[in-house]
Amino acid sequence: MVHFESMERQDEFVYHLLGKHLKEPGVFLDVGCNLPQGGNNTYALEKYLKWDGFAFDIGDIEANHQWSEMRKSAFFQVDATTEGLTEILKNNLKEKTVDYISLDVDVGGIYRVADPFSGITRIIEGLNLSHFVLPRIIDAGISFKCMTLEHEAFKWDDTITGPTREILKTLGYKMLFEDVSFDSGDAWEDWWINPDLIPVDNIMSIYKKGSTFNECVDTLIKFTENEN
Repeated sequence: MVHFESMERQDEFVYHLLGKHLKEPGVFLDVGCNLPQGGNNTYALEKYLKWDGFAFDIGDIEANHQWSEMRKSAFFQVDATTEGLTEILKNNLKEKTVDYISLDVDVGGIYRVADPFSGITRIIEGLNLSHFVLPRIIDAGISFKCMTLEHEAFKWDDTITGPTREILKTLGYKMLFEDVSFDSGDAWEDWWINPDLIPVDNIMSIYKKGSTFNECVDTLIKFTENEN
């Protein structure tokens, strides 16, 4: 039995979309991994499904949280917005198509952000950097089967969704679940797939926009169970 760890069921999404269908263990990239266990999006995939992968964070997760004592996957301390991430990926990934990317890169703190249209300044907690990190992954020649991408549109409107969606749609990816939301209705992630690489027929028939993460995962579970 798999004991899932993600705070918003991202690992369950990956399990029912890919994990339970694959004959061999998958490969992940955990970008903005934070803690090795407890709310981590890839811990369950590694522990219970024997997936392998690479984890990245700007903090020293090895020294501060003993990554290698809990995980077999490699950890790299790097600013993921820089070319350093691209070089690590180029030098360490033999296969350029990975099964899952968890992209959750933000910086703590309080920020004053001026709306470019109204001029009104908002006070925002945390700075999301996904739109700076995604091009670093693409520049390394990496493709994926599925990705959970944090955009926090409830804070940033289309600042992150605009450029990330343009890049990924141009490359042929599709949002299976767009603007995945908290129970409050605040949209904070897009869950992307390459439909041609997903071992579930007619997967795009369950596309949703603005649904909660519970609704998305429960819909996926029901759909894949019916397919079997």
